[in-house]
Amino acid sequence: WASLCPDLTVNGFSLKRKKRDREEGCMEKRQDLAFPKERIQSINAGLHDDGYFRVNPEELCWEEDILERLADGISRLSTAGWPPHVIGIYDEMWILLEKIIEVHKATGSKAQPSGDFAAFFVGPEARDAEGYPPHRDKMSYDPSTFDKDGNSKITTSWVPLTDATPETSCLYVLPACKDAHYRSTVQERKGEAKKSWKDAFFESPSLFQDIRALPAAAGSLLVFTHRLL
Repeated sequence: WASLCPDLTVNGFSLKRKKRDREEGCMEKRQDLAFPKERIQSINAGLHDDGYFRVNPEELCWEEDILERLADGISRLSTAGWPPHVIGIYDEMWILLEKIIEVHKATGSKAQPSGDFAAFFVGPEARDAEGYPPHRDKMSYDPSTFDKDGNSKITTSWVPLTDATPETSCLYVLPACKDAHYRSTVQERKGEAKKSWKDAFFESPSLFQDIRALPAAAGSLLVFTHRLL
């Protein structure tokens, strides 16, 4: 594995790095991540009202070149015939996940990361070249996954390793405040007598104008709830 991705480390070992060297003043000597009070309020309001929030790269302190090395690693894995999620073998992937947990703590959010892990390689020659159809991370509605104030208890986090634009495949979402089925008991399984959320949505073209593109620079963090469409 070290020879396949020589710029990444496996349990601290790398062909190019004798040990995992966390950045001076950033990872090794860093202080806990903190946001201003107004920013925390904005973040939590976004998660409640829109179903997502964004943290820009300049608000985070990434280890130098870690994003580039991870992106190169996924490309190398794909070339060698391995699926992108094999990147989880390498230490740098877990450094990234550690940052996500830091952000949750810094915002005071009671929502917990889903615990699932995936990596994607989207591009002209990639397996995932066509992207993904509309979906929710949790398709069926479960009231127990929201607290009494309507806050989601589960989140998904997404970090683009390269710039994600409408031209290069960014995320598109329907904000929770525009989604009639975000907190809904409507049955969403095939064969049900009631219309699914997909039928209801695609039969209402006026809803298309509420779809938002979420372009994100490399190193941004997008956090969204399990019910965001």
